[in-house]
Amino acid sequence: MVRDVFRSQVAVGDGNVQIKVDVDGSTQFGHVQGGVALQVRDVPVLTPRARRDLVGRDALVEQVSWDLYRQTSVQLFGAPGVGRTAVAEAVLRQLAAVRGVELRPQNQPHTLESLYRRLVHVFFGEIWYQPEEAVLRLEVARADLHALIVIMDCDLDHEDLSRLLGSFPGCTFLLTSRRQTLSDDIGAVYEVDPLTPGQARELVTRELRSDLAGLQNLQWTEAYRLAGGQVQRLMEHVAFIKRAAIRPGHTDLQLAPLKEQVAILVAGLSEPARQVLIAMATFGITLTPALFGAVTGLPGAARAAGELVAAGLIKEEGDAFSITLDAAQVVAEGGERTDPKVAADGLMPLLEASDPPDPHLLLAVARALRDAGNDAYTSWLTRAAAPLALAAGEVEVWIRLVALGAQAASKSRRKLDLEFFLNEQHTSSLLRGDTVAAAAALAALGELLSHQHAPAPAATRTARHGQQGRRLIRHGRRALSVRHGAVAAVAIMAVTTGLVVATRPGPPTRQLAGTWTNSAGDTYHFAAGASNTYTASQVMGSSLHCYNANDITVTGNDGRYKGSIKLYPGRASSCPVSIGSGTITIVVAANGASAQVTTAGNDCDDCSTEPWNRTP
Repeated sequence: MVRDVFRSQVAVGDGNVQIKVDVDGSTQFGHVQGGVALQVRDVPVLTPRARRDLVGRDALVEQVSWDLYRQTSVQLFGAPGVGRTAVAEAVLRQLAAVRGVELRPQNQPHTLESLYRRLVHVFFGEIWYQPEEAVLRLEVARADLHALIVIMDCDLDHEDLSRLLGSFPGCTFLLTSRRQTLSDDIGAVYEVDPLTPGQARELVTRELRSDLAGLQNLQWTEAYRLAGGQVQRLMEHVAFIKRAAIRPGHTDLQLAPLKEQVAILVAGLSEPARQVLIAMATFGITLTPALFGAVTGLPGAARAAGELVAAGLIKEEGDAFSITLDAAQVVAEGGERTDPKVAADGLMPLLEASDPPDPHLLLAVARALRDAGNDAYTSWLTRAAAPLALAAGEVEVWIRLVALGAQAASKSRRKLDLEFFLNEQHTSSLLRGDTVAAAAALAALGELLSHQHAPAPAATRTARHGQQGRRLIRHGRRALSVRHGAVAAVAIMAVTTGLVVATRPGPPTRQLAGTWTNSAGDTYHFAAGASNTYTASQVMGSSLHCYNANDITVTGNDGRYKGSIKLYPGRASSCPVSIGSGTITIVVAANGASAQVTTAGNDCDDCSTEPWNRTP
């Protein structure tokens, strides 16, 4: 039994009423003076990963280590692949027995709210779905918390980053980011530059265990230019040289453009390794080696990590691995995709394990099943995966799985599955849980299902589903009005997933929720969620009509929204796979009919500012 999954606070006088809801539905109430009485745990000692020595970074590592020793927060910024993470890990190896925590993205970009949730869990041992910043700051101050907080790939904007550091004033931060967002008056900021030609040559010769000679030496200047001094791409070039040296009939290396080098490396992989790479590109998330066999259907794939790392096609992300941008683009252009039914079949037996798969992976496979038209499989997988997401505290993932499964169950006429998703007993823990928005989302889900129409001749089935949906709406609204008082009328307008539509339109005309179209004809369907968060699914405008779920996640209100967006290669003959992410800023006009949208990021070539128009 998983306990204390949700915790809420209701202000009462000079303190709080603390509401603890267990998964079994039991509820405990208690009065807490001035806070939620979080108890700090022992902070663990950081254990940095063993890596080869760096080239050309000694001075930077020494400076950052000295800054952190003096309890000065540090941000390392630079382009992807330049070696920011390697520098941070080298710093951690130099610091002796330092206590703290290292956080990496969990298949989703960091947000201020997600970092608060994870830090509360690490330092206090509680799963707190929506931490109130003021309450959190009070509890951190009471605990007199001091630790090193390392956050890899932290691309919060300046305002959110300042709030994060302000919430943990006794802690020192080491951040890696794509751009500078830390003020000089708050901490030290260093740009991680590409390697110089001399440093790059030293790295390559060390990896090859011999100096460049012959044609390799003559082509070195062009090879360095193609790699741009980026460590990741230099390692791809090393792998290409090694691969070319063992190819039958090839005595000299013929230099090829970078993309062709990566394509040669992909083609030279063993079949298990190639299928793992395709799976990473298909589902767009990190994978642990233990899951390689499950998602590919090849038991021997678990041993593919070493081959892929040696080829420079994947990179370490904690205990998992992610595909490089260059490799993702090559795989996308090749058009091969992992069969989501194979992945679902492989993952299902693991759901009963003590360490089940990441809920984000299960959601990605479920979306791929939906996109492929496998409604029965989608319903089957989401029914098994939803409770795991809830037990893990991933309520947003839970809601998306429920919405996905309910639609799939309705389309495939799986009566028992649909009743499971609509069952009040299953959803009551969420209704009595952490946020008002969670109950509103459930009400909105019922609204969605009440308007769905099953294929003829199942008219009575549709009517029954509509009754269940309307009963669910009443249940959600009743829970809101009884449990949350005056805020219920506002909260019922909130929704939480790209598949759920609002039960009532909100009064502000500058709300983002709805459908928008850009100048290229791409359509974005935005749905509102908890804490002023919006998610969007994209339909590309060309004749392909590619559907890409949850491409955008932004936060904001009163017409201004900021967040992340998935990026895709240029128009292709088949629906492309995401090759990275960027930032997006949306400013909705006062009349709500149009918006100015600005995208930015190192992974895109055509980021710009463009107008969007709301589609009725």
